Amino acid sequence: MFCAERQRLMPDFRLSLIVATYNLENMIEPALASIMPELRDAMELVIIDDGSTDGTREVIRRFLGNRLDQENIQLIEQPNGGVSAARNHGLRAARGEYIAFLDGDDLLLPGYGDRLFDILDHSTTLPDIVEFNAIRFDQVEGERFINSYPFNTTVVAPCEGEASEETFKRIFSHGWWFLWARIYRRELFEGLEFPLGRRYEDMFLLPQLYLRATRITAIETPLIAYRCNMESITRNPSQKDLEDIEAVIDYYLALARKSTSELTRTLALHVAFQATLFYKNINNDMYGYRRALPNIRRMVKKVGVSRRQHSIELPFNTRALFLSPELSNFYSFLKSTRFMARFRT
Repeated sequence: MFCAERQRLMPDFRLSLIVATYNLENMIEPALASIMPELRDAMELVIIDDGSTDGTREVIRRFLGNRLDQENIQLIEQPNGGVSAARNHGLRAARGEYIAFLDGDDLLLPGYGDRLFDILDHSTTLPDIVEFNAIRFDQVEGERFINSYPFNTTVVAPCEGEASEETFKRIFSHGWWFLWARIYRRELFEGLEFPLGRRYEDMFLLPQLYLRATRITAIETPLIAYRCNMESITRNPSQKDLEDIEAVIDYYLALARKSTSELTRTLALHVAFQATLFYKNINNDMYGYRRALPNIRRMVKKVGVSRRQHSIELPFNTRALFLSPELSNFYSFLKSTRFMARFRT
């Protein structure tokens, strides 16, 4: 009976890749074409179409054809509920021991499957999280990336095994919270889900997964191609963005206040401090470097109370923001493309 129960609880696949799509009829086929060579018998593909109103569903069905009958491919169609709702649906449907994510406009790089399964099959102690790097690109022509360059999303590679406090502090202080840049042991998600109706859902949930992890593997290999999409929310910010990033800040400030663990408190504050820097950048994009200052000062004052109460080593840009929002903004302006364009010939 024990053996039967254990067998029933065993996952059907080693790895589930969740792809959330919405109105990506011109981009979803290249994404699927990059996935198919990486798919393994022990790897599951879960596609969630979040109520697309263009031809996305038809493109998916046409591309996959009779492969939709395979045991390791699921296509789930739901009414539009946003990316968080789509990912939550994918998590509920996924049957893998590990969970991975891919945005519907990004691509897997060749070797994704081989490299990750090599880690999972040969690690002496199975990791909770596996980190890897990426490349950024604008467009694809055939098999060639246009305007591509390395995007180092892991700051601790190479790394394997039980992670030290310093490893966690380095990860949290740099704050590269890209969901697709890692794979995760499924148990980390128990009792958690992406926040409905909120943007920056990665920044909200991903640090919580790390707070539950103990074993981190990080490799320098790029395994994802990340598209710089001019239509993304980070390129077109709104008041909603400011509200949602402030909600992230408030959540992690509250977590720090109630935590009895010094390490957890430090890590939660790192998220709040880095999110404050992000809040500054969104304000600058929306209002310009001068008009944004009142909003930025308010947030720095709000978060600065915790900054003064806890001595935490911060990266230069974050430290400068808390020392002087005005000088921090002036420094950002000097680095901006608008300023540098004046010196181009």
